[in-house]
Amino acid sequence: MLKEKVDAAVGLIQEVVEEHVNPVVMSSFGKDSMVLLDLVKRAGFRLPILFFKESYFPRKYHFANQVIEANDYVVYDYPPLETAFFKRNGKVEVYNFYQSVNKPIGLPTGIKVPKAGEDYLCALSALYGKPTGTYDFQWDAAFIGHKATDVDPLLGPVPIHNDRVEAPEELHLAFPLRSFTDADIWEYHLENHLPINRQRYNEADNWREFDDVTYNPDYFPACTACMDLDQGTKVYCPKVGAMVESVSSQLRDMNNTSLPAYMTEVEVK
Repeated sequence: MLKEKVDAAVGLIQEVVEEHVNPVVMSSFGKDSMVLLDLVKRAGFRLPILFFKESYFPRKYHFANQVIEANDYVVYDYPPLETAFFKRNGKVEVYNFYQSVNKPIGLPTGIKVPKAGEDYLCALSALYGKPTGTYDFQWDAAFIGHKATDVDPLLGPVPIHNDRVEAPEELHLAFPLRSFTDADIWEYHLENHLPINRQRYNEADNWREFDDVTYNPDYFPACTACMDLDQGTKVYCPKVGAMVESVSSQLRDMNNTSLPAYMTEVEVK
């Protein structure tokens, strides 16, 4: 079964590369991204990578930097066009909108409540208020390591119903891992001896992620008190050591945002 999925993924990658001028791989260097990058190699290509990062806690990128150096990857990063605040089911994110072909790419930065004594960020200034700007986006297709079985921490299940999504005058998206499961991902890792971020994934617990997110680049310890209306109109700010006014009404709010078309129940042709 895994071999069939691998063959189909490689075939999809070859088709998309042949049909486009300048494809790119979007990667976080997590478990799924590592399989995607290996499948691109297996398909016979060496493609540039988009790897969006935050500017803080560089230790979170230690594993990714090792992989980039070992493979001499060409990796691009650029600031978002704008950011938004997203809260659902008690969990919060800063949502980043990155420039693409006419329609921005949306990617979250997860927030973890800091532990006592832990170094942490002010989410308002460091993550929501980070530098923004435009970028000369040069790619016409992007490979994404999203699976149909993935579950988003805030949105819940985010299924994909097509291997490829191409709308007129928008970035063509391709999902070579769409039919993979987490079990498939780890089977592929172990069979092909791919590097694993063992400070993020716990081998003794069926490769589940550690609760400690020190080496997980998807989550940052940060205070969101002044951004969250549920905390009140006046909140205590630990950074300044005083009560401050909530700024929640001034933030772009993602709560009413719907899923992208390719994640809905309607098939996109």
